[in-house]
Amino acid sequence: MQIKVLECRKFSSTAPIIPHPRTVCDYEIDLEIGEPRTMVIDGVSTIVKRGDVSVRFPGQQVYSIGAQSSILLTVDFSGKKTPNGYNRSIAKTLQPLLQNDFLEDIKGVLSPVSEYTFLPIYEELLSLSPNDCEAAEALIFELIYKIKAEYFRKKLRANNS
Repeated sequence: MQIKVLECRKFSSTAPIIPHPRTVCDYEIDLEIGEPRTMVIDGVSTIVKRGDVSVRFPGQQVYSIGAQSSILLTVDFSGKKTPNGYNRSIAKTLQPLLQNDFLEDIKGVLSPVSEYTFLPIYEELLSLSPNDCEAAEALIFELIYKIKAEYFRKKLRANNS
């Protein structure tokens, strides 16, 4: 599997965002670094706060309510897209869904134990040169496994409550 980082950048908007639904075209794995806001994914509202990771798949409908400060990470698992001039807000073709049960569990918003759990991976991704594809791919795998581990910890805590 060839993984490409289409976009990894910090995004901030201090003005409240007017809800404007859009269709997710590629896999989005964003880290919240600002104040809490509401995110609506496929009609389900969730409060996202600093340290939360939101994972959205192609075809989902998404919008936010409130000011936003995030590290945006958009990934191509098909290996067919190019990062040149990529912008997730511009309508384009949907990436084919990856048939992978491992990823399916991590869809949605995950609140880790610490707000700093995922930050080092995102900071490293931000610092990579666009040509460092192998390091980016390894970091994406690390991120996905870490998200999956947090998902299982959360599930275990819920079952033991």
